[in-house]
Amino acid sequence: MGLKLADAGIAPITRDDILGQVYEAAKSRLGIGGEELIEQYCTSGVERPGPVADVLILLDLLDPEDPVFTEHRRGRTVCTMR
Repeated sequence: MGLKLADAGIAPITRDDILGQVYEAAKSRLGIGGEELIEQYCTSGVERPGPVADVLILLDLLDPEDPVFTEHRRGRTVCTMR
């Protein structure tokens, strides 16, 4: 019988949970949109990473091919860092 995540006190987190936390943190802590934060993360780096470091780490849990990283905006791929 295998160990279940709930038995170990580990709760699964969904893509929507991750993006919700990223977008909320971007707005409440930096006063910018979630898409802007993700674009900074993927390109030049986040200008002020300290206040959102906890949610930036969550982005690493997403598949590198996730649409949030690969969608095209302004004629280029958003995330070139992954």
